[in-house]
Amino acid sequence: MTLVELRVEYQSVRIGPRIWALVLEMTGVVARRYPPCVYNDGEPWSDESVQDLAQQVVADRLLGEAQLEYVFDQAASLEAWRRLLALQVRRTLAHRRRKTVVDRLLTRVRRLAQEPPFRLHSAGRQVWFSGGDFSGPLADLSDSAISRIAGAVRDIPQLAASSSSSRASMIYTTVDLRLLLERAVSEVGALSERDLARVLEILLTSWLPTFLQDPEGDYPSEESTPEAAAEDAQMRAAVERFARGLSEPERWILLSKSQGIADRDIGARLGRSRPWVAKRKRDVLERLATELMSQFDADCHVPAMENLLARISHSLGKSAER
Repeated sequence: MTLVELRVEYQSVRIGPRIWALVLEMTGVVARRYPPCVYNDGEPWSDESVQDLAQQVVADRLLGEAQLEYVFDQAASLEAWRRLLALQVRRTLAHRRRKTVVDRLLTRVRRLAQEPPFRLHSAGRQVWFSGGDFSGPLADLSDSAISRIAGAVRDIPQLAASSSSSRASMIYTTVDLRLLLERAVSEVGALSERDLARVLEILLTSWLPTFLQDPEGDYPSEESTPEAAAEDAQMRAAVERFARGLSEPERWILLSKSQGIADRDIGARLGRSRPWVAKRKRDVLERLATELMSQFDADCHVPAMENLLARISHSLGKSAER
């Protein structure tokens, strides 16, 4: 099969048997690298579930977002076409994980809202969250109000996780999730669980850098070589050693700066001044470059950073929950 043959089929019927066969193949190759408990509702990856995911890739990405046209516009070879297609599969999987994470966060918020200073309301089948002194009407929020809430809580850092993790990440510590809910209800008085889910979807759009990786790194090999496995183990060991040497403030600084949070907001979290944060940031970034990244080729920097963020997020989450 050639790229020319695929173009002819696309121009004739958009998605014919050749394109569908490749979509199905790449969906299976990519999906089976992801834990089904997070990405497939807990069901093992079967031929049927892979086909369901492939249909979702077609409906949501290739046709729904016109990504098939983009793939053909950008691909100069069959290999490049397959890589770009793999990226669309990963984007679909990322959306599945994000939905799982939002569901878990809403469950935690419902528990938090049962205690002061919050109140939990029920209106029909919908749940609402408010402050304890709220007495106004319960109403759906406008798009601008949703965006305003998202902006008000964007400086709360999110805990990162590896895509290979067998559990959906907690994303926010309990303290930070309570702070998020406090700010949300202070902005609008009360908001429904459905509207809070919309806020969380906005906040999690750029969550997990794994899914934003360059498409050139997105094409998975059928199996790892012993050499690649050894290099991966060496990278993970180096990351673990570096992470152990970081203080808790340095971990918060690295995590927060990876999400574009301002030095001022990091300082408020740590009880320090902005210049103090700026100096520690320079120091830890210099150490990151000289003590960790200098050990690897450039193509290992993204996975090394993702692994580091996942490790420090895990330690910060455990520390905050004690």
